[in-house]
Order: sequence, then structure tokens, then C-alpha cells
Amino acid sequence: MKLIPCILLVAIVATTQAELKVTLIDGSWNPVEGCAVTTRPNPLHRPFGVDFDSKCRMWIVELEGGRVHRLANGVRAHVSGDGSKSYRGDGGPLGQATFNGMHNIAIGPDDSVYISDSWNHCIRKIDANGQITTIAGTGMPGFSGDGGQASKAEFNYIMCITLNPKGDKLHIADLKNRRIHEMDLNSGIVKTIAGNGNRGIPKNGTMATEAPLVDPRAVCIDEAGNVYVLKRGGHAQRVIRPDGKI
Repeated sequence: MKLIPCILLVAIVATTQAELKVTLIDGSWNPVEGCAVTTRPNPLHRPFGVDFDSKCRMWIVELEGGRVHRLANGVRAHVSGDGSKSYRGDGGPLGQATFNGMHNIAIGPDDSVYISDSWNHCIRKIDANGQITTIAGTGMPGFSGDGGQASKAEFNYIMCITLNPKGDKLHIADLKNRRIHEMDLNSGIVKTIAGNGNRGIPKNGTMATEAPLVDPRAVCIDEAGNVYVLKRGGHAQRVIRPDGKI
């Protein structure tokens, strides 16, 4: 059976009993093995990240396809990326930019779009004028610059990025460095809030920056300031409390 990437929307439909129905809204799929594959023009190629802006437009990034799409009123527009695995376009219009392995996308209250350009080891920002810049990372893998400007720091395989509820801090899952970072979007300063770079199981109640981590792939934060880290390889979810302990 050939699996084809798709974007699905799950909606609750009011009937005699509330039930969940899965509806295909974009891409293509093969619902039953042996059936013909239903395809649409310009199908999505391994879409990995999705978020909505203030106009309820859905933004989609592709891991393998290297493209950014925007879906509005049922119509998908290809807005950036030419499918090549490269790193170009900073300082210019969105349509001329290229990417390499986008894993995640986060959209701020001002509709700024943040993309984890994972295999370029950086975070790209699309502003309200459609200009794209790198706000974190140099494009090269490494670990440096902690406590300084994120644009001069080095990361190694940025996976998930997420904004705090106020939208002024970006949390970063730095997979191969086994660390979680926090970037202040006003000052541009980045700092490590969890992980010491070693692979291991942290002891509950220790300072998060002194603790080892295993495979930190996803991160999110709640209203109280608790940061949740999903460790796929470690088969666990950890929480970093506001006091800095894990």
C-alpha cells in the first residue's frame, strides 16, 4: 500500500449523538488498500507543520517537498519554496526563499510566521510585508551563542518551535544538542532552559539546565509558564516548572 501525505480536518458534527468525522480538505490519500489513489493537482509532499493566522488562513509547511502553502476558503496557494533542499532568499520576498526540511510552523499574534528550517539548523521569520529573514541559527550545525543573539547562535536539528501564550517568546526543541531553548522575540536573546547536552534520564526535581535529555522533539508552554517536552526516543513527557526544575 502506497501512503500519500494529506492534511485532515477533524470536525464534531451535531447529530442525535455527537460524533467525530474525519474530512479530507487538502492533499490526497488512499482510504482502502487496493483502491485507486485519489489525487489532486499539486499534491502535498510530506506536510509536517500547520498553524492558522488571524484571518483563519491555514499555513502548511512540507518536510520533504520544501514548500510553504496557505489555504483560504478551500483554495491552496503555494507561497514559498521551490522544492530544492537549499538555503536562500533571506532579506528578500517570501516567494524567492528556499528551505530544507521544515518540521514546524508557529504564527504570532501579529501574524508573523516562524518556521523551523530543520536541516538548515535555523528558524526563519516571515513578516507582515512578506519579507523573510533568519532570526535564529547560522545555517550550520553546532552549539554556541547561548545567552547571546539567536541569529549568531548555532543549533543542531531544530524540530518543534512554539510560542508562549503572549507571543513574545519562542521555545525551541534542539534535537541533536538535546536541549530546549527560549528565545525572547523582543531582544533576540536565546538561552537554554533544559538539557545539559548529555543523553539520559533526568532525575525529578533537579534543575532542568543540569539534566540530560533523550530525543527532545516537541515543546509547548501553558498559561502558568510550565514548559512541556515530548521525548520520543525517551518514551516520556517532561515538564519544566517556572522555578527551572524538571
